[in-house]
Amino acid sequence: MTQHLSVHLEGHLTRAKLASALTAATTARAKGAAAILVDASEMISYDLDARHAFVEWIREAAPSKVAILTERGMWRMVIAAMGMAATVPMQAFGERDAAERWLSADDTSKG
Repeated sequence: MTQHLSVHLEGHLTRAKLASALTAATTARAKGAAAILVDASEMISYDLDARHAFVEWIREAAPSKVAILTERGMWRMVIAAMGMAATVPMQAFGERDAAERWLSADDTSKG
């Protein structure tokens, strides 16, 4: 199974809250975690600045894949656009098991 790290985001996401949440992820990424699972299922909103900071962090961290847990339909479209901007395979999932299977797959396909 591919090693991946987890990030949990909740409430209203600001740039400062994102930076705090990504501190541990940055350390884990430096130690070799190849993929990232972001649990945004408890997020209710976000600042545009936080979204831009997340895309920049993904570009710099260069994970193999990013799976994001959310039930929000509009956010699923935003996540697809963020993946294109970050040039990293990124996909939204409603269930953790499906996200973990995708992260563990050997290829980087979006299915």
